[in-house]
Amino acid sequence: MKEFLRLMLDNKINKKHYRGMESEEHIYVATWERKHGQDLSAHATRDAAENWCHDIMKDSLCEWTYHMGIHEASAYQNMTGKELWECWSEITGDTEFFSVEKLLLNH
Repeated sequence: MKEFLRLMLDNKINKKHYRGMESEEHIYVATWERKHGQDLSAHATRDAAENWCHDIMKDSLCEWTYHMGIHEASAYQNMTGKELWECWSEITGDTEFFSVEKLLLNH
């Protein structure tokens, strides 16, 4: 913060740089909890963290739907990442969980 104030006083920073610095003060940690352990991934934005979770859900969906009927499985296959997130515990029988947490980035 002192560096930011110094740059503002020296008039060497513009609003675009300020917005970039402001967003860098937090990170978003995405967590995938399952029976094999826990995976974590840090991201600059909440959207990026949620997309990481969505990608994992989409990549592992076939493992969870292979025993389902074709109609039920295809309904899940056509869902968006956000829709999958909402019913993921139902799909996995409450054995996998995703979360995104906003944390302060310490410099």
